[in-house]
Formats: sequence, C-alpha cells, structure tokens
Amino acid sequence: MQLIHSPEDSSPERLRFDGCRSNVDEPTRLLTVREAADRLALGRSTLYNLMDRGALPYVKIGRARRIPPQALERLVRESLVVRDSEAFPA
Repeated sequence: MQLIHSPEDSSPERLRFDGCRSNVDEPTRLLTVREAADRLALGRSTLYNLMDRGALPYVKIGRARRIPPQALERLVRESLVVRDSEAFPA
C-alpha cells in the first residue's frame, strides 16, 4: 500500500484496493463475518457461535455484526495450543 500526501492536508492518506483514498488505516477497518471467516478459513456459523459464546468480540451496527481485525488476532493467539516437547519426543 502506498502513502499519498494530500497538498491541503499534512495527514497521510492511503490508497485503498478499490482505488479510493482513505485516511483510515486498514487494520482499524471492521470486517464482515464473511471476511473474518475467510481469513480464519472457518465457516460463518462457527464465527457466529464464537461471537454468541463471547469468545470473539464484535461491534453490532443495526442488525449487522462487524469484527475488528485485532479480535481475530487475539482469538488465534489465545487459542494457540502448544504441546510440551518433552512429553512428545520427535
């Protein structure tokens, strides 16, 4: 992604994938349930279950649920299973 400086504004703008300019960083963009499911390679119903159980935080706007990308990173980090290497020798 390329930074673009507007002549009238000193704040950097970002060129989005659709070619529009935005001063919103991509990591702060909320994801749809479908986008989040695609990123995790899970089904949408699995994500709805995680949200309903409270394991995945989301923002509700009207009837739509949106997921912060940081919530996906936290879910993966907290769900990471690490086996004791001494218990299972290679």
